[in-house]
Amino acid sequence: MVKFQKQLAGQLVPEWKEGYCDYKQLKRDVKRIKEYHQLVHVSMSDENVSKNSVQMLKSFGSPFVAFSDRLVNNPLFLRGKVENITVHIHQIRHCGSDDGRFGTELYETELLDSALTPTDLALKFFKKLDFELNRVNQFYKLKEEEHHLRAHSLQLQMAALLDLRRRQDSAIAGDGCDWEKILSSASSDEHKPEIFMNALKIQLRREAAVNKEQVQLSEKLLRTAFAEFYRGLGHLKSYSAMNIMAFSKILKKYDKVTGWNASLTYLRVVEDSYFASSDKVLKLMDGVENIFTLHLTRKNYREAMIYLRPFQKKTFRSIAYFQGVFTGCSVAFLSVLAATVMIPSPLESQVDTKGESVEKKSNVLFPLSSTVGLVLLHLYMYAWDMYLWRRARINYALIFRWEPGTELQYQEVLLLSTGFTTLWMLGMIVVKMYPCLPRVDLIPLFTLVVLIAILFLPLNICFRSTRMAFLRCMVHVVSSPFYKVVLADFFLADQLTSQVTVLKNIQYLACYYMGGHFQSHNGASCTEGLTVRCLQYVAILPYWWRLMQCARRWKDEHDFQQVLNGAKYLSALISTAMKVAYRQSSGVWLFAYVASSFISSFFGIYWDLVKDWGLMQSKSVNPWLRDHLLLKHKFAYYISIVVNISLRMAWLTAVLVEQTFDLDDSTIDAVLAVLEVIRRGHWNFYRLEYEHLHKFADMGALQRIPLPFQNLEDP
Repeated sequence: MVKFQKQLAGQLVPEWKEGYCDYKQLKRDVKRIKEYHQLVHVSMSDENVSKNSVQMLKSFGSPFVAFSDRLVNNPLFLRGKVENITVHIHQIRHCGSDDGRFGTELYETELLDSALTPTDLALKFFKKLDFELNRVNQFYKLKEEEHHLRAHSLQLQMAALLDLRRRQDSAIAGDGCDWEKILSSASSDEHKPEIFMNALKIQLRREAAVNKEQVQLSEKLLRTAFAEFYRGLGHLKSYSAMNIMAFSKILKKYDKVTGWNASLTYLRVVEDSYFASSDKVLKLMDGVENIFTLHLTRKNYREAMIYLRPFQKKTFRSIAYFQGVFTGCSVAFLSVLAATVMIPSPLESQVDTKGESVEKKSNVLFPLSSTVGLVLLHLYMYAWDMYLWRRARINYALIFRWEPGTELQYQEVLLLSTGFTTLWMLGMIVVKMYPCLPRVDLIPLFTLVVLIAILFLPLNICFRSTRMAFLRCMVHVVSSPFYKVVLADFFLADQLTSQVTVLKNIQYLACYYMGGHFQSHNGASCTEGLTVRCLQYVAILPYWWRLMQCARRWKDEHDFQQVLNGAKYLSALISTAMKVAYRQSSGVWLFAYVASSFISSFFGIYWDLVKDWGLMQSKSVNPWLRDHLLLKHKFAYYISIVVNISLRMAWLTAVLVEQTFDLDDSTIDAVLAVLEVIRRGHWNFYRLEYEHLHKFADMGALQRIPLPFQNLEDP
C-alpha cells in the first residue's frame, strides 16, 4: 500500500505545492511526540523513576522538561486510550486581504484538560495544525475568488460570441437591411434597382464570410479557455480533497500515538471549514459543462465531455512492444557495425564495377551518416529530459503552452528514436559490408528522406499535432523577428544552436546530391570554390535567429536583459564565423578564432549558470546554488556545473589536438557536435526546472489563454 505522503506528493498540483498542508512536518512532530512517550515508558519501568526520568528527559533536549514530573506521575498518561481528553477550537473572523474584499476564519485550538496538557509538544503540534488549517483555508478562498473572476470574464466573452453569431445569421438572411430605403435612393432607371440589389447582396455575402471567420476563431479560443478553466476547477477540487485527507491522516496518527480522542472534534471543524464545505467550485463546473454543451458543441454532451475531460494518455502495449523490438534491433545492428569497423573488409581496397574507389565513396558518406546520427542523439536526449521532468514533476506541457492531452510522452519519443535508429544502423551496415554497390551512397540518404517526409506528412498519423506544432515553431524561428517570441520558440532556437554541424552537413549534402556530384563521388567539389566557401557560413544562422528573437523580445518587453542575451549570441555568431574562416585559411585565423571562442564560452558559461539555471547565488540557503531546488541531492547541481563548463570548453581541447595530431576536420567536428548535443540535453533539464520555479512562483497552475474579445471587462 502506498504511503499517504508519497500519494500526496504524486497527486498535488506542483505549482500549488506551497499551498498544501505541510503533512511532512506534522508527521515529524507526531514522531517526536511518539519518541518522547516511548522514553517516558522506559523511564517508568525503572525503579529509580523520579530522578532518572527527569535526567533522561533533560538529556533528550525536550522543550517541556518543566512539566516532566507531573506528566510521568500522572496515571492517566500510561492508561492507553484516554476517553475524557477533548479539545476546543475557537473560530475567529479575520479579514483575508488589506482591501477587505473577502475574509476567512482563523482557528485556534485549546486543550481543555489542564491536568493532561503538560507537554509543550502537544501545544506546538496543535498550533502548527491550526496554522496549516488557516493557511489552506485562505489559499483555497483566494484561488476560488480568482476562478470566480475568470468565470465572470468568460461569461462576458460567451455573450459577445452569441451576439456575433446573431449578427452573422442576420447578415446571411439579410435581416436588418432597409431594402425600401435602399431602393428608393436609386434613380427611376429600371436597371438601377437590380444592379443595386446585386451589389448589396455581394456586400452582404462578404460580411457574412468575415463574420464566419470571426465566429470560428472566437469559438476555438473560447473552447480552449473554457477547457483550461474547467481543468483549473478540477485542480481546486482535488486540492480540497487531498488536504481533507491530510488532516484526517495526521490526526489519526496523533490519536494513535497519544491515546487521545482529538481527531473526532478537530475533523468536525475541518469538515465545516470553508475549503471543505464550499460548493462553489462544483457549481462552476456544472455551469461550464452546461455552457460548453449548449453553445460550443451544439448540445452534444459526449463531445463536450471529451474536450473538457480528456483521457489521460496511456502507454499502450503496442508502443512498449515496438519500442522493445526497435531497441533490440538497434543494439544488435550497432554491435554488427562495430565489428565491421574493427575487422577490415577486403572490399575496402577494391573498386566497384565502374573502377571507382570504395574509400572515395566512404569519405563522402560520413557527413550524411553523422547528420542523421546527431538528430537521433538529440531525440534521445530530449526523451531523457522528458523522463526527468516528469520525475521532478515539472509541468513542461504548461510551460510550452501545449494543449492538455496533446503532448508526447517520453515513451513515444523513444519509439520514434529507436525506430529511426534501426533504419539508420541497417543502412550503415549495408554501406560498410557492400561498398561495391554502384549507388550505395543513396542508401543513407533514404533514411534522411524518410525522416523529413514523416515530419511534413499531413496525414493524421505519427503524432500529427506534435509535428505541426514543431513546424509552426520552426516557421517562427526562421522568420525572426517578425513573430512575437514565446518560450517554445526560443527554446527550439536554442536547440538549433547546438546543431550547427548538421546545418553545415545539409549544405554539403545539398551540393553533393543536387549538384550531381554523387554520380562521380566527387565530394571535394562541394568543399572548394568561392560560392561553396560562402555557403559554409550557414552555420551562423541559428545564432542570427536567436539574436533576432532577443531583439524582438527587447522591443516587446523593454527588458535590458534581452540586450545582454543578444550580445551573448552575437559573440557566439562571431566565434562561429571565425572558426569557418580558420578552417578555410589553414590556420591564418587561429588567433581570432581562439580569442572570440574564449569570449563566447565565458559569456555562455555565465549565462547558463546564472541566468538560465538561476545558480551561483552567494546568499542562497544552498551555498552557490539557489534557495529552491527540485532535486533531493545538492551534489547533482555541483556536478552539473562542472560538466557544463567542461563541455563548453571542449573546443579548446579540439584546437590542441588539431595542432598536435593530423586528424581530419570532419572527425573533430563530429566529436564536438556530439558533445554539444549532450551538453544541450543536460542544459535543457535545468533550464525548465528554473523556468518552472521562477514562472510559477505566484502559484499559477494554468495557462492564461488569450480571449477573442479584448474590449470587454477582463479582470
